[in-house]
Amino acid sequence: MDEAALRGLDPTSGSQAKQDLLTYFEQLKTSSNGWLLCAQTFVRNVYSDQYVQFFLVQVIEHHIRNRHSCCHQVEQVKLRQLMLTWIENQASVSLKQKGVVVRKVSQLFALLLLADYPENWPTFFADLLHSLHLGISCIELYLRILLAIDEEITDRDVVHTPAEMARNVLIKDTMREQCVPQLVDSWLQILEMTEETNHELACLCLDVVGKYVSWIDINLVANDKVVGMLLRYLTVENLRESATDCLHDIVSKGMDPIPKTKLIESLVKLLQDSKILPPAEDEDVDFVAKLANFVNGMGMALVSSWNKLVKADDPAADETLAALKSKLPLMFRFLGDEDDDISQSVFGFAHSYVAILKSHAAISEEHCHIFCGLLSLVIRKLRYDESYNFESEGEDEVMFLNYRKQLKVLFENLVQLNPHRCLTTVHDLVVRVLSNFQQCPFSDVEVALRLVYLLGETVPAPHFGADSKFPEMKALVSTVVTSQAFCHAHREVVLLYYEILVRYEKFFNHEPQLLPVAVVSETFCIERRSLCVGCCGMLLVQGIYTTTIIKPLQAPFFIPVTWLVAMLYLLDGFINYCQEVFFS
Repeated sequence: MDEAALRGLDPTSGSQAKQDLLTYFEQLKTSSNGWLLCAQTFVRNVYSDQYVQFFLVQVIEHHIRNRHSCCHQVEQVKLRQLMLTWIENQASVSLKQKGVVVRKVSQLFALLLLADYPENWPTFFADLLHSLHLGISCIELYLRILLAIDEEITDRDVVHTPAEMARNVLIKDTMREQCVPQLVDSWLQILEMTEETNHELACLCLDVVGKYVSWIDINLVANDKVVGMLLRYLTVENLRESATDCLHDIVSKGMDPIPKTKLIESLVKLLQDSKILPPAEDEDVDFVAKLANFVNGMGMALVSSWNKLVKADDPAADETLAALKSKLPLMFRFLGDEDDDISQSVFGFAHSYVAILKSHAAISEEHCHIFCGLLSLVIRKLRYDESYNFESEGEDEVMFLNYRKQLKVLFENLVQLNPHRCLTTVHDLVVRVLSNFQQCPFSDVEVALRLVYLLGETVPAPHFGADSKFPEMKALVSTVVTSQAFCHAHREVVLLYYEILVRYEKFFNHEPQLLPVAVVSETFCIERRSLCVGCCGMLLVQGIYTTTIIKPLQAPFFIPVTWLVAMLYLLDGFINYCQEVFFS
């Protein structure tokens, strides 16, 4: 190796040294034996520096990707032997300080699999299994290689050509026929060996099981022995999160709908009998989040099974729907959790079930009860938390706003499902809160107005005419307009009040006598003109005053002075607002 060129790997080296390194790197890649020099140097551990080791592995990777398949068989065998020798050399070495290099070597083995298995290296997995008796480090390498292989042949985020897809199918089919049962046996042996002494390695093994279960025979994993181990691990603090992820992968596996329903029913019963589900209120947040993800996957799998059975006109669809309904309390438990991340984990389940409700011609009393419970939960979770910092919004605030956007989508779906029930619920909330808004918590007032604002995006127009299908909207907006919510101490409530006036500007075409209330409200908010004047200006621009002020002014019972004062305040505020925005 060119020692002078390798000095360019030092982070403190100069630009010339780095240029020399790049030149040397290209020479090794194009040389006929550069890969062999790097492989022999790497296997013999001539350099302990990770930068140099990673450099060597990159040259080997380039060779495998571009030239290995065209090499003579002797050279191919030589590379395989060198890589297996490297694994053997790690038997007495800790891998903790070689994280990046280990991941890269695992990828090299995956690339060799793609190039040589099954035709040129039929003993690939037998050779890997042979290394397990060498020690913990070799077991870890074996597991990481399996993860790298799965990523190469099953990762749906990677775009493959038709030829690559056919190659991957051949590899998986051959593995199913030749070695998958042996691989599963090795996983069970590793778990039994490490479940008490090496939790980190046991979690890595559980990760492998979860990845491979998506395309191997489900009976190899969904059996009494494996499920019993997973249930046992759910009581071990350092293993339970990985065990839950593994259960999630099992219930998410593609299966025929009837066996899938039976599998989920049996797993959930075991978890409930073991007091794992539902979790206790004081349970660890991270573990609860994993359980929520499992319940979400389970619910979506049942919905998928139900859809398939309905399309096939299979009477078993009723049993699957009953199984789905019995899991709704779990969905409600996690959706209503105080932690928004946990709540967000079951959004998929909630959306899927609402879609089922939409597919029914009429909502039964049972479904109406479920609907109302879901609506109440959504309204509660839309509330701002007391810790929300409006003056300096940081990462937590941004995360909540993103969470709120997703809740908004769920609320809109509920409105589409049963608009009259949603309107009645929101109207009752608005009347209760705005009748005493000065004593109510800010979050209650804000969410009441927010729901009114959101309804304008979902309830079909027109809202306010005599032919409206939703007369509740008229009463709802009227309640807000006459509520004096613009006097609230919190700026968000004031701003939202005026945003509602803008959104429902057509309301004043039908109720012109309430327009003075909306405009005169500006006079009570003159101290925070910058908050509301923009919205009032939008009202003016949209022509509301043109169509609804002239007629009231012609009526003798309106007081021109009131109108004049209101309009002067409005004009003054609007001018100041424009100056601040455009000329400051």
